[in-house]
Amino acid sequence: MARSAAEVKFSRMLGELGERTIAFAILKDMGVSAPESLNDRRANYPFADFIGRKSGRFVAVAVRTRVNWQKPRPGRTPLLNGSFNGAGEPEIDKARAKLRQDFSIVNGDILFLWLAIAVDLDDTYEAYWGTREEMSGIGGSETLLRIPMKLRNRYSYAASGRRIAWRAECAIPWHEYPGNWTFQARKRWEELAHIPNRDDRILRAIRDSNPTDARTSTATRADAIRSTTLSSVPIHSAATAVTKPSEFLNPTRRKMAALLRENHPVPICIAVLDSLVQTDSWTDMRALKGLMSLRSNTQGRPWSHKSYSDPANALEDNRFLESRREGRSVLRRVTAEGRSFHDQRPSAVLSAVKANACQVEPQSCQRSHEYSRFDRKSEPESTCAYLAGEDSQSNA
Repeated sequence: MARSAAEVKFSRMLGELGERTIAFAILKDMGVSAPESLNDRRANYPFADFIGRKSGRFVAVAVRTRVNWQKPRPGRTPLLNGSFNGAGEPEIDKARAKLRQDFSIVNGDILFLWLAIAVDLDDTYEAYWGTREEMSGIGGSETLLRIPMKLRNRYSYAASGRRIAWRAECAIPWHEYPGNWTFQARKRWEELAHIPNRDDRILRAIRDSNPTDARTSTATRADAIRSTTLSSVPIHSAATAVTKPSEFLNPTRRKMAALLRENHPVPICIAVLDSLVQTDSWTDMRALKGLMSLRSNTQGRPWSHKSYSDPANALEDNRFLESRREGRSVLRRVTAEGRSFHDQRPSAVLSAVKANACQVEPQSCQRSHEYSRFDRKSEPESTCAYLAGEDSQSNA
């Protein structure tokens, strides 16, 4: 899609901000020593922006700075920017030859790395890094390469220790670029100071900044409930203001929700809640499955073969969780009520669900390849065993 002159100007500003201000401060956290800006030698150096040394080897780092969200579209929920696109393999070949010439590199190959910086409306950024091999071609060609930045990719980078900045502060001149969509979004963000939750405030600002919002005429009923046309209600409150009648809930979910309302700790629900408490952010089901695979039930067997939709929905029915949609994914997060319920659980209950857990850094989870361990077909038939947290398989 062609970009306007204002959008190109804004992107150029972000690129310079990332390369000249942010990257210099965090390259050392990538393990890159003695970094040198290649653009100081030559404007628009092929592919890479910095050269340095890592583990005794020459590395060339491409810095890509993008807004954390896609440009909003009418009738659509704000979407995370899941693909940081840029120069591809032809530029890498040019860079390799140019670097060898400029720095007299004779022995050993040059390792090409990327540094992805995602800036947000509240003047913060998060940053991740990786290798050329993790990048993929666009449209079946490697003329352009993308850095995968979907939610599951970010969880994977964080789990492997490659998230080097999280909501770090950086001043961004949003108001100097009125032709870009972020101008209205930032302006709206400032007007929404009454919304205490950071994520909800940002999402609301992006939704409200869409100048031709046709959501009310095209959205489904569920999307309409979450719509910011309920202008006086925070997004998460609007989403939970209308709940599905209990007669439409399946028996397992209904039973779990009833037990939780009576303050009975359903082990699998407590395990789900405890997993989401660790992330302290919006979490999709794939990430939840990764976290749950680290936990075991009262018999010491891992939860990895279970289905988590019913426990998560039962927790949401009791307002212990809140949810929102991002494309086709449903993201969930613990509410204040959920934290209070979690904190009231006896230590014996939490230690049981954590028996097979290891320490997980906040906002991280297991790598995405571990999600394939989950198999819905292996869901136990016994609802009683499912509720009690017992493994329905034979102990033999």
